[in-house]
Amino acid sequence: MPASEIDRRWRELDLSMRLVLYCRSGNRSARVADLLVSRGFKDISILEGGLNRWRMEHGPMERR
Repeated sequence: MPASEIDRRWRELDLSMRLVLYCRSGNRSARVADLLVSRGFKDISILEGGLNRWRMEHGPMERR
């Protein structure tokens, strides 16, 4: 779900699910995590450094 839609669509997510958030740099993911924690989510992980760091450390990704 795009970060721009989280504020209005967060209720579609299951509070008991583990969520892994990612974005290009990790900044938007951190803001979304804060919002979701304030809404009662407990099990949230963030891809530290975002997709940019992932690409630098692990190489290119494929979209499927």
